[in-house]
Amino acid sequence: MTLKTGKILLALLLLAGASIIALPAQQRDFPYPAIPDSLRTQQGRADFLVLHYWDNVDFDDNSFFNDKVLFNRSFANFLSVFPLASDSACEKGVGRLVELGSQKINRLPLIARTAREYLFEPLSPLYNEERFRLFAEQLAGSPLLPTRVAADMASACSILSSNKIGSKAVNFRYATKGSAGGSLHSLKAEQLLVLFYDPECDHCLELISKLAADNRISARISEGNLKVLAVYADGDRKIWKDLEQYVRIPDTWISALDISGIQRKGFYILRSLPALYLLDADKTIIARHLSLSQLTELL
Repeated sequence: MTLKTGKILLALLLLAGASIIALPAQQRDFPYPAIPDSLRTQQGRADFLVLHYWDNVDFDDNSFFNDKVLFNRSFANFLSVFPLASDSACEKGVGRLVELGSQKINRLPLIARTAREYLFEPLSPLYNEERFRLFAEQLAGSPLLPTRVAADMASACSILSSNKIGSKAVNFRYATKGSAGGSLHSLKAEQLLVLFYDPECDHCLELISKLAADNRISARISEGNLKVLAVYADGDRKIWKDLEQYVRIPDTWISALDISGIQRKGFYILRSLPALYLLDADKTIIARHLSLSQLTELL
């Protein structure tokens, strides 16, 4: 069964009045909890499901946890409920999984590894830093994790605490060609899209090309509702001098060279490039590490 099919089944499960009995036979390899019929709203049912998702799983059953396909599918389906549930229910649901996983010494490393793979790897279709934070914060201090894994979770917590969504973006100064440059906080815009990139990065060049060709982004710029700041982070001044040989930054964007050492000083922890941050007029972070499709949904 594909992840898409799993999401469809979960959607059916979340419909008011639906029950686990309605699932097809091939899906009964995961013991979904039965959602009470008294819960009629989608969020109420989603909250129940995310809180009790793992209740019927036997954490002593090695055959379940050693079956990578089954466990990964079950874990992905668990994550697919999060957008429908409340933040508090998601946090408690992760806590419940960690609590159950703590009953067996070798379960938490698997949970930590799978959460990282699905939620903290930039190329994952489920990539979501805020949801990974729920796992990292609850796993970082666990004595049941190997030292290396616990340190990885602690490092992730540190990364995720920098420039969090809803906080004001850390200010930095930048140089531009033909002018005195400026600073992030000095820019005036209803919305500001900050693109951190490296001109020698193929993925960066591909994203720049797609952003430049996006009609909606171009229209927002023309209307004066959006500015785009393209920042060569911790850049090489020799490459910056001949930047046009590497990349074509649209004239309607601000092409900038970071002169504050944002990565060296830990202002921004850019695990991979390119990285997109969307800020509001007060430089509060609306979203970060966006894909192009996620960005267009927000504009």
